[in-house]
Amino acid sequence: MIQRVEEVELSNEDFTYLKGWALTEVQQQHKAVKLQCHDDRLSLSIDGFMNDVNEVKSKLPQYLVHSKIPVSLQPEALKFLHDDQPGRQKLNTMLKGHPEVIPYFTNSANSQLFFLLLCSNSHIDRAEHVATTIQQEIVVQSVDLPQSFSRQISDSKFALFRTNLAKKCFFSATVHKNKLTLVSIRSSIADVSREFHTFVTEACSVTDVIHFKRGVWRLLHSTSMEKKWTDFVENMKMRGIMIVSLSKPSAQKPYIKIRGEVHNLEFAKEKILEFQAAVKEQQVVISRSHPGMGKYFLSNPQGQTMLKGIEYEAKVCIEVEVIEQSMAAGRSSKIVAFGTTAEIKRVNVIVGDITEFDRADVIVNAANGQLAHGTGGLAAAIVKRGGPVIQEDSKRYIDKNGFLSDGNVVLFQRAGNLPYKAIVHAVGPRWNRFGDNARETALLKKAVRQSLEKSKGYTSIAIPAISSGVFGFPVDVCADTILKAIVEFSGADPGSQLNEINIVIFEDNVNEFLKAAERELRGFQSYSSTQSSLFSSSAAALSIQGAHPFSVFNDCSPDHATILPNISLDSKVTLHIYGETEPIVRDAEKMLRVISSLQSTIATTFHTEEITDPCITAFSDETLHELESFANDHNVNIEIDRDPNLYSVNLRGLFQDVMLVKDKIREATSSITREQSKKRAAALVSKT
Repeated sequence: MIQRVEEVELSNEDFTYLKGWALTEVQQQHKAVKLQCHDDRLSLSIDGFMNDVNEVKSKLPQYLVHSKIPVSLQPEALKFLHDDQPGRQKLNTMLKGHPEVIPYFTNSANSQLFFLLLCSNSHIDRAEHVATTIQQEIVVQSVDLPQSFSRQISDSKFALFRTNLAKKCFFSATVHKNKLTLVSIRSSIADVSREFHTFVTEACSVTDVIHFKRGVWRLLHSTSMEKKWTDFVENMKMRGIMIVSLSKPSAQKPYIKIRGEVHNLEFAKEKILEFQAAVKEQQVVISRSHPGMGKYFLSNPQGQTMLKGIEYEAKVCIEVEVIEQSMAAGRSSKIVAFGTTAEIKRVNVIVGDITEFDRADVIVNAANGQLAHGTGGLAAAIVKRGGPVIQEDSKRYIDKNGFLSDGNVVLFQRAGNLPYKAIVHAVGPRWNRFGDNARETALLKKAVRQSLEKSKGYTSIAIPAISSGVFGFPVDVCADTILKAIVEFSGADPGSQLNEINIVIFEDNVNEFLKAAERELRGFQSYSSTQSSLFSSSAAALSIQGAHPFSVFNDCSPDHATILPNISLDSKVTLHIYGETEPIVRDAEKMLRVISSLQSTIATTFHTEEITDPCITAFSDETLHELESFANDHNVNIEIDRDPNLYSVNLRGLFQDVMLVKDKIREATSSITREQSKKRAAALVSKT
């Protein structure tokens, strides 16, 4: 007898059926031969004596007779069952208990097909039941992705999420263009879809803060516009925009903080700005020839009541802007210009000594890499004014970390005797007089950006003209670079609480910074010798963005200040009227002009005022002399009685002059009240 091995090539379908079912039957019928399937060649090898081999070959077609049931599935479901490990596991589970049913995948005309193969027609019912189960159990779901998906989500981040989710659920996920296709079993598809939706929504979402003028914000919460605004906010929520936070109706610096997918957020922001722009605004400028208007509307009860009455009758909101002729007493600096970034962060250009400027939380020092501040320039002035703690902190840092390279900064939370909460030492570059300075300009921008980044936990900062002194940077290049850095920082981090940036420079450099500020900022305004401060009226708190807010309300709300601004009677006053329509605003304007005219008459009429206050009894002779001199200078007759039973001051003169002297007396009594409070507190401490 001759031993031989013969290999029979089979079709893909026959090979699948043979391997899955018929091979066992053939082997049992022909035990004299050894049968082996070869997956790589789709063939069957028959090893045995020639007669036995020939017998198997001749009967093989009979063993390969089978039926097949097509299973209709979407291409993604077929791929899931054929290519993905979780899908194959699920298919095996569904076929368990049906060994006579063999799964078979094939391709035809660039599409994949799926059949169930079975040995005889007697098993057709079982196969059809299995096919129905598979069709019902495997679910395909498509989800539209945000346009920002490919930009916002990295491949590695997406892969990590899928890996973690695969530990909990059977699924496959494919992304094509802006569509996500999910395949899973019916009991899991809802959970898988929810997990992907949450992941995509969070990963593609950004947060933005939109600021409002104070008057506009109040109008949206106190008039017929309130329902429109509420409906608008609800509509945004339906579009997938989340309201993270928003100001109270009484807030001094109102804002709304929103979060959502990039494109939805941009759409929502645009609509919010359109909503703001739809509010009508009219300004009523009151001439400086009628002094006292600021005091009348801000501190006089009649003026406050009149503004409230107009607001109620005309359904408007009114804000008061006061522009002073000069800086506040005792200040060695002045605002010469201001504007805002696109994200409504206020930028002031200030002429003065930065070491004495006291209206910012953080000061930036133009330092060298060794943080050796005694070599001259601004750094030396800062150490001289701030005291030894400035150099001590710097030396400690250098000893531990080494020198700082150009463009880098470090922040210390001690500013010594300087009127600041913190100090940033920024190392600016030196100007190259003999070559291209693109690198130096970039390093200066980096120093400014890093200074702002380090300080974004504070609300305000003072920045000098870094590198424009001994480091030789041309002032125009320095100004342009600093303003560009500020604008870039604001755009990159609009939600930071650093909302006021003060550029404090010497007067010699002011023109270059004014030009740069005008190019880069919005709403740019400059003053030759005046300072603009914006205050709130009693009827409506401050609305102008970026200004220093004050409120005359005695409100305990954290959104309200309770400081009455010290405004001189020669102030220029502008009333800003906000209303839903132009006719409404015009009607309110007419009312205001009538009031202004009446107040002008009042200001120039003869007036008598009596002031009673127990503190008057504590007036010193020096205070008495000072008040009498001040009253005489303003043509006001003054009688002061320090008798403990009377404690009164009588004033006679023109209304506007009497009001000025009255303010002076109130300052004196307030000073005595503070001193008495300190003494009582000290006495209480000494007793304990």
